[in-house]
Amino acid sequence: PLFIWDRCCPRRAAKIATWGAPTLLKITKDVLGGLLVYDFWFTICHYTLHKIQPLYRWFHAKHHETREVRACEQVHL
Repeated sequence: PLFIWDRCCPRRAAKIATWGAPTLLKITKDVLGGLLVYDFWFTICHYTLHKIQPLYRWFHAKHHETREVRACEQVHL
């Protein structure tokens, strides 16, 4: 599909060719930025699940039922 798209819109391929490879600094910034955004939204959602009681009871309470701490069970929101 991308080959066909590049044939239909050749300017797209030319723009990508001029970008070049990303630097290590750019990759590091992108990865850290993505992790910060993910962590921020996860924290907001988790906080909301605790503060709104129906959401807590219906969706989130299972997360707090386990007695043993295992990584596979901690992904339950």
